[in-house]
Amino acid sequence: MVRISLAYIYNLAVYIEPVVSIRENEKVYDRFYDLFMAQNAVEQLIHNSVFSMELRASRQSALSFVQLLKSYTEKRDTERLFSAFDATQLQYTVNQFKTVLLAEMETLNSHFVTQKRGYDTLALISFAEIIFPAELSTKVPDAVADVREAGKCIAFELPTAAGFHLQPELRIRVEGIPKEPRL
Repeated sequence: MVRISLAYIYNLAVYIEPVVSIRENEKVYDRFYDLFMAQNAVEQLIHNSVFSMELRASRQSALSFVQLLKSYTEKRDTERLFSAFDATQLQYTVNQFKTVLLAEMETLNSHFVTQKRGYDTLALISFAEIIFPAELSTKVPDAVADVREAGKCIAFELPTAAGFHLQPELRIRVEGIPKEPRL
C-alpha cells in the first residue's frame, strides 16, 4: 500500500496548464518558467512518482511532451519567439498528453478509506498501537507488528484479517489475564 497525495495530481495540472496558453510571437524567454516547471512535473510523474510503474498508455505522449519542452528549455536564446507552428505544436502535444493521461488515470485503482468510528484513518494505517494501552510495547513488544497490521485491516474493512492479527493470546498477555488451560 502506498499513500498518494491528491495535491500532487492537482499541482501536476497547475504546472502543465500554462503551456496551453502560449501564443505566437511571445518570447520563449518570457515563458521559460512555465516550460521548465511543466517539463519537471511530467518527468517526475513518469520517472519518480508512485504512478510511474502504472502509467503505460500515457508514457509515450508524456515522453513526447517532455522532449518538445526540452527543445525550448535547453536553448538559452533570450530573443527567440514562438512561431505559429511552435504555439500550435505545444498546444496539440499538451492536450494530447492530458487526454491520454486522464483516460489512463480513470483506470488506475484508487480508493478512499473512510473513517472507522472514532479512530483516525491515518493512525489505523500507520501506527495503530496508539489505540491500545501504552504499556503494549513494553509488556509485549512482539505484538506491536501484529497490532499495526490489524489496524490496517480495520481501516480497509477486513475484519477476519484483523482478527487473525488480534488473537485472544494477545489480549491475555497485554491485560495480564491468566490464560485458562485448554482442554
